[in-house]
Amino acid sequence: GSSSAFPIGNVTVGKVVTGGGTGCLVKSEKSMGTDTVELDTITFIETAKGSIVAGDTVKFKLPAGFEWVNAGLIAGNWNWTGLWAVGSTPTIGADTRELLVNLTPIAGIAADTAGRFDIVMSQIAVTDETVAKKGDVVIRVSGTGNVTEQDLKVANYGDFAAKGVEGTVKEIIAGKHDQKLGEF
Repeated sequence: GSSSAFPIGNVTVGKVVTGGGTGCLVKSEKSMGTDTVELDTITFIETAKGSIVAGDTVKFKLPAGFEWVNAGLIAGNWNWTGLWAVGSTPTIGADTRELLVNLTPIAGIAADTAGRFDIVMSQIAVTDETVAKKGDVVIRVSGTGNVTEQDLKVANYGDFAAKGVEGTVKEIIAGKHDQKLGEF
């Protein structure tokens, strides 16, 4: 027997990812109505160096009722092994719900860490209010090769308004102080 308070056994403290893959995040979520809104920076990251190879395509697909209005620009491009995203401007697909980034090969580039790129100044809009669901606007990120499929919340769609409603009305008399004004 052991006099320790802890039982003897094995505990997993970490896991090494060897197959590669990707991740995606947005700097902040935007609130939107039916007007065009510019999304915040979308960052696409390799989880392991070399996960993405030349010719791979990353697809960002909006839900039904929404479309890409402006594809934006690639503003950051770091550490890709022989790839270049900056020269590959994002494009809106034949299906306007899809934004595509094709990674093109370049010679003489080697990276010692996982790569990433940022999409900035992209814009979306509601195309059909009868189909677009109010609430979270979630993009489906997918692609070819080792692109990991994931959902990415980029905005919140809804009717945003504030309305003041009087609760009571009070007559105010000039020259008198400390008068209660009423309630909202």
